[in-house]
Amino acid sequence: MPEYSYRAIDDAGRAISGVMAAADVVILESQLEETGYWLVEAREQRGASMPALWGRRKIRRQSLIDFFSLAGSMLEAGISLVEVLETAVEESGDPALHEVLDDMLRNVQAGHALHESMRQHPQVFSQHVAGLVQAGEERAGLPDAFEELRKHFNWLESLVKDVKQASIYPAIVLVMVGLFIILIFSFVVPRFVVMLDNVHMQLPWITRMVIGMGEGMAATWWLWLAMLIGVPLGVLHTRRHSERFALAFDGLLLRLPVFGEVHHMIVVSRLTHNLAALYRAGIPIIQSLGLCRELLGNRVMEKALAEVEVSISEGSSLHEAFSRFAFFPSMLLRMVAVGEASGQLDRVLGQVSDYYDEEIPRRVKRAFAVLEPAVIIFLVGLIGFVALSILLPVITLAGGAG
Repeated sequence: MPEYSYRAIDDAGRAISGVMAAADVVILESQLEETGYWLVEAREQRGASMPALWGRRKIRRQSLIDFFSLAGSMLEAGISLVEVLETAVEESGDPALHEVLDDMLRNVQAGHALHESMRQHPQVFSQHVAGLVQAGEERAGLPDAFEELRKHFNWLESLVKDVKQASIYPAIVLVMVGLFIILIFSFVVPRFVVMLDNVHMQLPWITRMVIGMGEGMAATWWLWLAMLIGVPLGVLHTRRHSERFALAFDGLLLRLPVFGEVHHMIVVSRLTHNLAALYRAGIPIIQSLGLCRELLGNRVMEKALAEVEVSISEGSSLHEAFSRFAFFPSMLLRMVAVGEASGQLDRVLGQVSDYYDEEIPRRVKRAFAVLEPAVIIFLVGLIGFVALSILLPVITLAGGAG
């Protein structure tokens, strides 16, 4: 069914806009009139793009957690979905989410399912979220679906906070090191060069090296600045548009010393968390794996999971399909085998998720604990190198004067 981005007004003349699925413009107009709005303009959507209404403003994860918590509690109490959405629109303190929920409310009032309304906003509600909600609607378990989503986003928020908290100190140290290098080679070294030029002496090699580095940085500072900004943006852009580059880059991430192990654990944790929630909601295993793929954040693992789907569709068990890839840890393989044999795969995957919930914060802190002394040693070595390059000519001058 085609989707239309529209503008409409209510009886008070208040303008609204959004996205709604309808067989044609006439049906769209009728659906809007049923919700108390009059169609002004409609345009068929040719791609999955968000309306200009909220202009790609980022919606905070905590706002989504609050929405899932509110919706789950109210639905559990027997309140209708329309009343739940009306309350959520009124209670939302996030302007971007407020407008998304308002548009979803009109879609639901027009007779569309909630998961269909969510799929109108793919940058807010992923296929994983819409899939869980669809399973809840089809099995009369929508409150449970919202509870699963609340737990999932709470876990994601906690994980992000742990990583941020552990990385604050090393990030500050790295920034200070960068500023120190700029200060040394842009201001201190050039003044030192002027002083040495006046005495016309033969400089030690270490001093000549530092002077050359300082002059090089002073002459090409714009290049270093461009690289500092351009390289990360270039990597992100190329990773998004080149499958070959994305596979190579994400494979490198998995092989990094110390941090590669942490990244691998986070990817596996995402898989087990989401697979457990989807399978528990009654979604078939192959469909669950497909919905999990977009959430892993690593193309190598996504490709492996796609091949796992093929293996299962050909008759393999999940354990057998996982065991063909070295990416899946032995602990996960053993737990999955037990879960399949006992018929409690969702519970076993949940236990694996609980293990990673406890282990990942420790590994993250351990990884950054290794980084901190490395940065300090580098900083001490840099300071000593520059200090030595300055002291050697001074000592030579003092010896000559004596």
